[in-house]
Amino acid sequence: MALLVIGIIPTTAQAASSLNAGTVSTNVAEFRQDIRGLLNSYYSKYGSRLSPTEQTHMTSLIKQVDTELAIVQSKSQVIAKLSQQQAPKSKQLAAARSGAKAFDTAYSHAITSLEQVQPLLQPKLSLFEALRAKSDLDQSLRTFETLGTQLHTLAG
Repeated sequence: MALLVIGIIPTTAQAASSLNAGTVSTNVAEFRQDIRGLLNSYYSKYGSRLSPTEQTHMTSLIKQVDTELAIVQSKSQVIAKLSQQQAPKSKQLAAARSGAKAFDTAYSHAITSLEQVQPLLQPKLSLFEALRAKSDLDQSLRTFETLGTQLHTLAG
């Protein structure tokens, strides 16, 4: 299941010339929705292969990822709203810095979660399932890193 966000997120060069807070907010919301769908899909497909303890741990990690992305989404919406209202630049910058910080926290937690999930799932997946999961993971991380770049660009 490939993410459907390919082509939505501008490259860094495009971001420098055309980035706006509304676009970033939309990108974050779409990414959160795509990740939620991807993780739920993987849990539906492979969750039965996990022990009850592993299933509990996995659902906890999925909820944590969604919570972290909800925070980033909320911060990006505040940034977009302040930009749309043409709030003072100092307020916009403070909101953007808060959003960038929320992204950094979410990214750090995402990496930690991946380090916990990989040993749970890897032995339970076939070679092709593992390759597909790795491809989806790599694409998701690239997209998430691009969102971080966009948030940090807004933060100056």
